[in-house]
Amino acid sequence: MTDITATAPAIVGRSLWGDAWARLKANRAAMFSLYYLILIGVVSVFGPWFVPHQYTTIYADYVRMPPSLSAYPKPDMIETALAEAIKRMRVD
Repeated sequence: MTDITATAPAIVGRSLWGDAWARLKANRAAMFSLYYLILIGVVSVFGPWFVPHQYTTIYADYVRMPPSLSAYPKPDMIETALAEAIKRMRVD
């Protein structure tokens, strides 16, 4: 009789990282949180290029201002800004 030795392919197990990634993908709340953290990271890296103000700018008009309980912007400022916006929205 002839001895036949068959070599079976080696069993590939999952690594700890692979197991953790599979468990993370199965959890919808965890994936939403991961996407949200990635979004926050992207915004924090690229966001400063899209804002009109530098983070080092100091506005001297607002330095050493006492606290105030009055509302800002003032009602007359809102009315004039609203009138200007309505005037610009009109299409002739």
